[in-house]
Amino acid sequence: MHPTAEIIASWPAPNFVNPVTRGSALTVVNVIFITLVVLVAGLRFYTRLRITKSFGLDDWMIGLSLIPTFALTCVVLVADNDFGWNRHSWDLHPERGPPGYKLCITAQILFFWAATLNKLSLLCFYRRLSGPCTPRWYNWSITYGIVFQVMMVLAYFMVALLACRPLKAFWEPLATYQYTCIDEGKLMLSFSVLTIFLDFIILFLPVPVVWSLQLPKKQRIAVIGIFGAGIIVCVAGVVHAYFVDQALVKSYDETWTGWPLWICSAVEVDLGILCVSVTAIRPLLALYFPRLLESTHPPRRDIKEIPDSNELSDQTPSPISKPSREGSSAQQSSSYFSAHGTGNEKDVEKGIDGDEKAQEGKATLPLEFTDFSKYAS
Repeated sequence: MHPTAEIIASWPAPNFVNPVTRGSALTVVNVIFITLVVLVAGLRFYTRLRITKSFGLDDWMIGLSLIPTFALTCVVLVADNDFGWNRHSWDLHPERGPPGYKLCITAQILFFWAATLNKLSLLCFYRRLSGPCTPRWYNWSITYGIVFQVMMVLAYFMVALLACRPLKAFWEPLATYQYTCIDEGKLMLSFSVLTIFLDFIILFLPVPVVWSLQLPKKQRIAVIGIFGAGIIVCVAGVVHAYFVDQALVKSYDETWTGWPLWICSAVEVDLGILCVSVTAIRPLLALYFPRLLESTHPPRRDIKEIPDSNELSDQTPSPISKPSREGSSAQQSSSYFSAHGTGNEKDVEKGIDGDEKAQEGKATLPLEFTDFSKYAS
C-alpha cells in the first residue's frame, strides 16, 4: 500500500545516517536456503540421470523453477543490502524509493513463477503415478490442475504489469501526472489465498489413489513422508499470506513490515523445491547410505553400480493392483512409472514379480521407493 502525501507528512523525522534496521537475517536465510536448493537439485538431477535413468517432465519443471528462484534470491539480496528493505520507510532515502519499488514488483512476479513451476513439477510427478487402471477423475484432475496453474500465473503476470497506468506510476506514487493504480496489497493477498487453497488440493490429490492399493509398510511410510513434506510448504504459504496482509494491506511502512514477508517468500519457494526433490534422491541415499533408510537388506560396504531402469524392470516388483473378486489381477494392474521402464508388462499380466511371484494385493510405487540396497555387494 503506497503512502499518500498526508501519510508521509505524519511520519517521524528521517534518519539517513544511523537508522534502526532489521539486521542481516534476510540475507542469511536466503543464502542458506539457496545453497540447500543447489545441493539437493544437483543430487536430484544426478539420481535421475545416472542412477534411476528416469529423467522426466517433473525434473524439467524443477530445472525451470531454479531460474526464477535464483533471480528472486538475487533481487531480495540486492534490495535488502542496497535499497533499504531492512529499515523503516521514513528512514529510506528518497532516491532509493523508485528502484526499490521496481525490485518489489519484480520480486513478486518471480515469486509466483517459481512457486507455480514447483507445483507443476509435483503435478507431473503425480502424473507418473497414473496407469491403465488409474481412475479417470485422477488424470483429469492433474490435467486441470496444470492448466489452471499456468493460467493463474499468466493472469497475475498480466495484472501486475497493468497494475498502474502508466506503469511507472507504480514506483512513482507521488507523481504529479494523472494515473490510476489498483490496490497492490489486495491483489497479492487474493492470489496468495487462492494459492493456499490450491496447495491443499494438490497435496491430497493422490491420497485416494495411493490408499486404494495395499502397499508394504515401508512404502506406505515413504508416501506419508511426501505428504508430510507438502504440508510444510502449505503452512509456509499460510504464513506468507499473513505477512502479505500485514505488509501490503494494513501498513504503509512497507519496507519494515514487508521484511518478514520476503523471508517467508524465500522459505516457501526454496522449501517447495526441497520437498519435491527429497523423494527423487532416495535411491542415491539408499545406494550410498543404506543405514539412513533402515533397509530390510543388510548393508554392505562395497557398492555396485545400480542397473538402469530397463534392468530394474526385471528385478523390482511389478506394480500389481489389488485383484478383483473374480481374481482377474491382470485387468486391474497398475503400471506405475511404466513410461520410464519401471514395470514389466509381461510380468504384470502373469502376476509375476521378477523372479518371484508377487503377493496378492501388493503394489509398488516408482523407483524412488524401491529398496536399492540389494544392489550393493
